[in-house]
Amino acid sequence: MALRDLVSGHIMRESPDLAGALMLANSAGTLRDQEGRLGSYVVMALLAPAERDPLYLQRMRATEGIIKNLWSTNVSMAANLLPDPEIVELVKAVERDYFNDALITALDAADMHAADNSLSAAQLTENYVPGMRSSEQLRSAVVKHSIASLHRNSEDALRGLIGSVLLSGGILAVLSIVAIAFRNALFSPLMRLHDEVIALAGGDHGEPKRVRSAAVEVSDIFGGLRVLRKNLTEKRALEEEQRRLNRRLRRLAETDTLTGLLNRRALLSRVDAMFRRADRIGETMAVVLFDIDHFKYVNDTHGHAVGDEVLSGVARLVDSTLRTGDTLARIGGEEFVLVLRRVDEDTVANMLERLRIQLSETPVQGKLGLTVTASFGAAMRPAGSAMDWDEMFSVADQRLYIAKGTGRNRVVVQGYSPETRQRA
Repeated sequence: MALRDLVSGHIMRESPDLAGALMLANSAGTLRDQEGRLGSYVVMALLAPAERDPLYLQRMRATEGIIKNLWSTNVSMAANLLPDPEIVELVKAVERDYFNDALITALDAADMHAADNSLSAAQLTENYVPGMRSSEQLRSAVVKHSIASLHRNSEDALRGLIGSVLLSGGILAVLSIVAIAFRNALFSPLMRLHDEVIALAGGDHGEPKRVRSAAVEVSDIFGGLRVLRKNLTEKRALEEEQRRLNRRLRRLAETDTLTGLLNRRALLSRVDAMFRRADRIGETMAVVLFDIDHFKYVNDTHGHAVGDEVLSGVARLVDSTLRTGDTLARIGGEEFVLVLRRVDEDTVANMLERLRIQLSETPVQGKLGLTVTASFGAAMRPAGSAMDWDEMFSVADQRLYIAKGTGRNRVVVQGYSPETRQRA
């Protein structure tokens, strides 16, 4: 039944005009199935122990209701839906053979059935089964009628398709001749012109192949495009050179030439954006000032060239330890600034302590293998704090001063004294 419904649905989608016949065929098939089911329940009642009779008789009555409903609402009207003489006769035969004979026989057998099973199942089957034959024949006739309709539809569609193909072929041949004539005379040069304009608008300034055209106006337009392409090429070259110079000037203006780090000017141009971002996403920040201990001694002992190499080495080492989003800048001499994101006081202290130790143990100048130490002062800015850059820089500077004054080569992230406040 599931397969039948699936196939019927597919056919109705392809040939909606067969919907009535298919529904009738399905109903006739269901009627035949239910007739067999009713007979089986009566046979089971005859063969089963007496105490199970009520169960089978109850199922028989339910099946009887389904059969009568199918007949009254659908199958009995088959002759109206499909006015074919064979189907008209088969509808009458179903009513005569099953409803007026076989069904009455089965119901009588159920009503007169006693505990001693006086009526045999074989006798019931012999009388009941022939009455279902006309229902099977009706189903087959409706299916046969549907198949014939499908064949007729297919033949009509094929004839219509052949006619459409022939007509379309004739039209296409005429249009092809006209199209070839217009293409050679006008469309090809204009389409080529269209493509060149699109390419030019997209930035393609390359010289295209020349197009031969008898139309003077089209040739003039191509000449104008060549002039425009040349001017745009020159303009683009000038603009690219200007952008390159601007990038170089910006780099020179914002970069410390010795270390390649941000300089003071570039750092100050970015701190406002850093603070706004931290306030927007609720992020804690830290500003760290550090400078190289006894750097004057390095310059005085080894010369300024070595001192410059030390500064570059320190910048490279510190920059290699930073996380994504952290910022390092050189603000003058041997003094550097770190701006750290997403940190708390313990994290800052641990990071700076590791950096302090790494600086003291790692050579920052190749030939002499010099190592240096550094002093660090840090200021924290909690999320949502009103502290601005000047306040944080002042606190970090005071703590750097404490680190320098208490022996150098250390990290200070808390506290300050009146003396350091006055210095700041």
